[in-house]
Amino acid sequence: MSNTGSAHGLGGGFSVFGYELTGSESRLFLFGIVVGALAVVGLGILVAGARHRSRLGRLARADVRESRKQAAVAWRERDRAAEQHKEAKEQAARARAEAAEARAEAAKVKARAVGPSSGGKAAAPGAKAGARGTRPAWLHRFQARRGADSRHV
Repeated sequence: MSNTGSAHGLGGGFSVFGYELTGSESRLFLFGIVVGALAVVGLGILVAGARHRSRLGRLARADVRESRKQAAVAWRERDRAAEQHKEAKEQAARARAEAAEARAEAAKVKARAVGPSSGGKAAAPGAKAGARGTRPAWLHRFQARRGADSRHV
């Protein structure tokens, strides 16, 4: 600032951002420092913004990886549940088929035991067909299902 004499004066004016200025070399140097500081601040803001964007992108990619892992686990779980459901349906179908076969076999055995002479009526255990105390076939089947103890006769 002490170099303000005529020996340090500029031959002509200079312009900063379109403004015409006059003065000494030291004033020109000071304006250069201010312009350089503004440039450094602007560059710092630009780099900070780029770093922030980079960090956001990295976090977004990590979230995408995590969601893909969770989706893969959910797909495997869904497939496993579908397979279990399919197996359960097949087991139920086999059980129904086996029960139907068992009922058909029981009906055959019962038909052979009743015989054609009873007229479709099943006799009570220990009773003769047509004798007093015989029960219709439907009642016999009902009582057989319930345990057929003496209280239900």
